[in-house]
Amino acid sequence: MEQIVGIRRIWRNRHLVDVFDIPSRRGFLIYTEDPIGYYAHRIVVLKEGDELAFTGKIKELEGLRVGLVNGYSYGHDIDEAIRNEMISVDYAPFSEGNFEKLLQGRVDVIIEQAVYAQNYMRAHNLEEEIEILEPDLELTYTYVGFSKKNDLEKLRN
Repeated sequence: MEQIVGIRRIWRNRHLVDVFDIPSRRGFLIYTEDPIGYYAHRIVVLKEGDELAFTGKIKELEGLRVGLVNGYSYGHDIDEAIRNEMISVDYAPFSEGNFEKLLQGRVDVIIEQAVYAQNYMRAHNLEEEIEILEPDLELTYTYVGFSKKNDLEKLRN
């Protein structure tokens, strides 16, 4: 499956391409059964910071200040950890703000979409200062969503 980055909206046909299937949208959108892409969410840290022994479990983030983007869904498990206050969250309005907080030591880690983090690091020459840890923390699949309002369910599959 090819990874697709970014949200594209096509309003003439009343469908959205590359959207997350989250419960709050199910009232007005019908999703394709199969995903069209995914976002791999990874932990991003300073290379010079305390070493984080990360094996892909959210529990390993307990006690750390985690930079996230306000209003963004990181997938079921991460969103659930946020709701249950398992992790201490510091929100920024955009991803760029989280990278700035990380560089300033205001957060210990950020959770970011892997391809976006790689591109940001390259564009700002941060490869020597920041690293993206493996494995993925969570994969979030994306779908084509069709407006229920326009009776487009027949186009779904």
